Amino acid sequence: MVFDPLKNISPLDGRYSTITTDLQQYFSEFSFFKYRLYVELKYFIHLTHVLPELKRINLPDIHNIILNIWENFSENDYQSIKKYEQTTN
Repeated sequence: MVFDPLKNISPLDGRYSTITTDLQQYFSEFSFFKYRLYVELKYFIHLTHVLPELKRINLPDIHNIILNIWENFSENDYQSIKKYEQTTN
């Protein structure tokens, strides 16, 4: 893919990209998926405290395993989600 500054979404990813590079870790599409996963995992962990059906997994060790899913989120994971979304779109 050829980089074409005329097709940037905003000056933030074009003209000001050198200034906003550090923000990519929070505002890129990859980061959107990663932080959405974080929220969903934290929500699930919270449900383990609330729902009796999930009581068996309300353990700190299991919570750490669950959060490791987020910590180890990779570009391959991102690509898998994107591929899945193509079929569910």
